Amino acid sequence: MECGGSTLTKTAPILPLLLLAAPAAAQSFNIDVGPNLILAPAPPPSYGAAAVQTGHWMAFRDPFFSKELEGLDGVLTTVTLESDTHSSFTVYPSVIPTSGDQELMEDAQWLPNLDVPVTWTFSGLKDGLYTLYTYACDPSSDVEAQITVVGSSDPPQVVQGAWPGSHQLGWTYARHSVDVSDGTLTVIALGWGDPPYNTGALNGFQLLYGGDGEPIGDNYCGPANLNSTGQSAQLSAYGSEVAAVNNVRLDAVQMPPNQFGLFVNSMTQGFSYPPGSQGILCLSGGIGRHTSHLLSTGASGTFSLKLDLTDIPTPGGSVSVLAGETWNWQAWFRDKNPGNTSNFTDGLAIAFQ
Repeated sequence: MECGGSTLTKTAPILPLLLLAAPAAAQSFNIDVGPNLILAPAPPPSYGAAAVQTGHWMAFRDPFFSKELEGLDGVLTTVTLESDTHSSFTVYPSVIPTSGDQELMEDAQWLPNLDVPVTWTFSGLKDGLYTLYTYACDPSSDVEAQITVVGSSDPPQVVQGAWPGSHQLGWTYARHSVDVSDGTLTVIALGWGDPPYNTGALNGFQLLYGGDGEPIGDNYCGPANLNSTGQSAQLSAYGSEVAAVNNVRLDAVQMPPNQFGLFVNSMTQGFSYPPGSQGILCLSGGIGRHTSHLLSTGASGTFSLKLDLTDIPTPGGSVSVLAGETWNWQAWFRDKNPGNTSNFTDGLAIAFQ
């Protein structure tokens, strides 16, 4: 965002944010696992993947040896990463258009099967809360992988595989929060599914020091109308209300399984019953649709989206969220109750600073 006005009034409030961000960046990493050859090199620093964490991507070409990791600034750190299994690396056929997505996802470590877990261990981390995004998708097929993070309160997660057109929780990556107390973070990856289709892939990691943040925002217009699960779908957000930090994740839960949906937004709240829907639309005015992120509720009836606050869709085009603005979100999802219909979560308002 461009800044105007006097230097004193515009730069002074930013200094504390930079000081707070420095320790987090020093312990945060983007790691591309795979051969990282000409067909699929490491992504560029501008690529944020699902975590929207831009910065240097380290090409991790040989998992058998412990390696010191390069941070988001490209500088070598004392944090190390290694795998206990020297399984094959592979490059998949070009199924993703040339992009950072292709460079991350089209090369990977092969996960043999249910009987041979592959363990990755981060060592030398600063103690504290982390969020780990583990990319585990064969973009050319629907083989599955199960990802477990030791000590995480989040359960093991199955990543279903096959590139759906954009990053989606449970389809291209797993996400775990973990409180590191001994400097070590351990990930266990397994090929999943029924034989002989129980092999999998591991494409890389994004490790965020400080996690995705605390719960933010205020729910309104709830509870939502019941959907076919007999529950009201709920929306929550985690991260920071400081717009310049650009760290907001939306989580929608208690939706019917294996249905498609997306997030919608507006700066104006409302209350209406859209034709053909069993839900309540809690937005009005100019309603933006996050159509570039069509999501699936998967087997758990949930989906998430890490927002990029510099690229929020509106009817007039993408805009940046500014301090002092209040934005409202809902999740909109398909349902069968008993006929084809749709429904919504409750609304969530976030007042940005």
